Amino acid sequence: MIKFEEKFDNQMQIWNKIISDCIANSIATAVNTALKGELSSSELNDNVLKLNMDTINLNKLLHEVNTRLYKIEKSLSFSNGRQDLFDSRVKTVEQSISQYNGFKTQIQLLENKIHTMEQQARQCNVERANIPDRRGENLISIMECLGDAIKHPLQSSEIKAVHRVPHADKNDRRPKNVKVRKQDTARQCDCRYKRVKFHTIVHIPNSVHYDGTEADSPESICNLFSSFFHSVFQPTNVSHSFCIDHIDDIDNGMFNNTIISDIQLSEADVLKELKAFGQALITFPLFSLKILP
Repeated sequence: MIKFEEKFDNQMQIWNKIISDCIANSIATAVNTALKGELSSSELNDNVLKLNMDTINLNKLLHEVNTRLYKIEKSLSFSNGRQDLFDSRVKTVEQSISQYNGFKTQIQLLENKIHTMEQQARQCNVERANIPDRRGENLISIMECLGDAIKHPLQSSEIKAVHRVPHADKNDRRPKNVKVRKQDTARQCDCRYKRVKFHTIVHIPNSVHYDGTEADSPESICNLFSSFFHSVFQPTNVSHSFCIDHIDDIDNGMFNNTIISDIQLSEADVLKELKAFGQALITFPLFSLKILP
C-alpha cells in the first residue's frame, strides 16, 4: 500500500508539474499573442498615418503640377500670340522690301543726278584766294581783270553773283576768298555736249513727224520732242525715226565723243527752244537742237 501511494503521489506530482508547465506555456503563448496583436495594430495605425501624410503630400504635388501646367499653357498661348504677331510683322517687312526693290535704281539715278549737279556747280562756281580786301571794292571788275590776266576772259554778263566767303578759322588774317557764281547756260536744256558739229536753221519747222505721228502746233511739237528725248536717251540708246521739215543734210558721224546726261525737258523748255530756232542748232541723229552759247 505504501508503494502504491508513493507511486500515486509521485505520479500526481509529475502530472502537477506537467499541468503547471502547460498552464505557464499557455499563458505565455496567450500573452505573446496578445502583445503581437497590439504591436500589429500600432504598426497598422502608424502605416495608416504615414499613408495619410503621403496622400497629403501627393495632393500638394499634384496641385503644384496643375499650377505649373496652367502656367505653361498660359505661356504657350502668349507665345502663339507673339508668333502670330511676328509672322504679321515679317509679312509686313517682306511686303515693304518688295516695294523697296525698285529703290536701288532710283537711288542710283539720284546719285547720278547729284553727281551731275556737283559737276555743274564746279563748272559754274569759281573761288579765288589772296585777293586784297579793300573798302568799296568792285568785285566784278576785279574778276574781269583777273580773267584777262590769266588768259581766261570773264565777262560781267557771265557773272550771276560774286561775294567774299568768310574763313572757317576766325583767327585767319588772310583776305577772305572771293566766290564767283557764273551763269549756267547749259541748264537751259540740262544737257552736256562736246565735239559736235552744228547746222543752221532759219525758222521753226512747219510740222514734225515722229513715230508715225504728225504735229503742227507748238504744244503737239513739244510733246513729240519730249517723247523723242525720252526714247532716244535711254541706256539702250534705241533711236526712232524722227524728221523735221526744212533741215539740212545730217551727218551721223559727228557724234563720236559726245557726252549726254540728265535729259529733262519740260514743255516750257522745249517751246522756248523752238521759238529760238533761228539760232545755231546742234544736230543729233535724225534730230536738231539749239546749240548753247
